[in-house]
Amino acid sequence: MAIAKRGNGTRSASTGTGISVSEPTGTQQGDLLIAVVVTGDTGNAISTPSGWTKLVGPASASPCNYWFGYCVRGASAPGLNWTWVNSAYGEVQLAAFSGVDQVNPLDGVTYTEWSNVTNTIDPAANTPKTPNAMCVAGGFNWSGCNAGGYTAPAGYSKGTNENQGDDGVIIYKQLGASLAAEDPNQITNAGGSDAERAWTIMLRTANVYAQAVQADSPLVYWRLNEPSGERAQRHTREHADAGAGGAR
Repeated sequence: MAIAKRGNGTRSASTGTGISVSEPTGTQQGDLLIAVVVTGDTGNAISTPSGWTKLVGPASASPCNYWFGYCVRGASAPGLNWTWVNSAYGEVQLAAFSGVDQVNPLDGVTYTEWSNVTNTIDPAANTPKTPNAMCVAGGFNWSGCNAGGYTAPAGYSKGTNENQGDDGVIIYKQLGASLAAEDPNQITNAGGSDAERAWTIMLRTANVYAQAVQADSPLVYWRLNEPSGERAQRHTREHADAGAGGAR
């Protein structure tokens, strides 16, 4: 099953001590949710809602504070409310993906973080560890985006639908069999030069086969991650002697 974006990304922005957002239309059990949260309350941590795993933050990137994480959705919606202490502008961008491995959803390096002060958002390169991964990148620019939202780099699609002035963004690209490094390049159409952070992760396809060859033996292992979390294994060995009957 290939990874695919689920419905349209959702967003929410307001001033207060927290922010809530709705799930993308059609989100189902087993989907992977990714959220980018940013607020002007720099002195206090952003909470992590129930069911979520924080990857970056809460951390200050003066004059703002940010949080980035993911959630494998259960039978019901996870917590979708992020809070902080002092009343300030806050924003969340949310995207959902189907077909992601539910046990080991992040493939390879979980994230790379890039810090810059430009009128772009520039996610760093990352390398998948298994074929057909989904490269997901994004971040924020505190100056916000111009009319029409951010512009994804060539080959990428937008995972979010920003309003003019929104800070955060999520982009994605389906990769193929190659395990070469992937560099998303710059996300453009930011409103100016301000605090900026970016990240890049690889999502692992559900039921992906991973081949590992033992260096000192012709033994080859094929492993299949089942949705239930159980592992099916197929072992093959080439035998030098004719009586072994070939591979089995």
